[in-house]
Amino acid sequence: MHRLTSHSKSSLFLMEMIICLLFFALTCSVCIRLFSVSYVNRHKARDLNHMQEYLTTCAELLESWDGSLEDYAALLEHTGVSPHIHSSAGKDLWTTTPNTSYLGTISLYFNKNWQFSVPDSAGYTLNISVYRFSKEKSARISFWKGIHDFAADETMGTGDADPRLLLYQTMVRYPASLSKGGTAS
Repeated sequence: MHRLTSHSKSSLFLMEMIICLLFFALTCSVCIRLFSVSYVNRHKARDLNHMQEYLTTCAELLESWDGSLEDYAALLEHTGVSPHIHSSAGKDLWTTTPNTSYLGTISLYFNKNWQFSVPDSAGYTLNISVYRFSKEKSARISFWKGIHDFAADETMGTGDADPRLLLYQTMVRYPASLSKGGTAS
């Protein structure tokens, strides 16, 4: 009888150790999951911060701009970037309003660390489509992951643009400044 009791104690100890190991493994898997989610969220927050910074810069330059697409690109060059200008090659499908002039698209390329780069090594693309309405100026600003073809951006829905690569998009509008004669320029 004594032997049976000691065998019972060792099996209970073994079962207790197995339960402790399972609990430890479960806790480790939850911790690893939390760290991986925080890593992904940190990178998303970094990307959103950079997008907000460049969106604000582009919007402020649009507000002070009053001219051609090349003039807007020249304003961007003063911030230290080398913009790539794509002139308008036909009607822009985003605009169906009368008295609207699609001037073209300016593309800026960034590497994976959000430093300006050449298109071949781009991790992110910023496309700025510039418009002139009769009494306002506007720009559709879109951020894409990787190298993005501006023509696919302009024909979203009919082009080859993958909507999963679109990180952020917004439309910015400002009233057009009045010339000396009192008409919108």
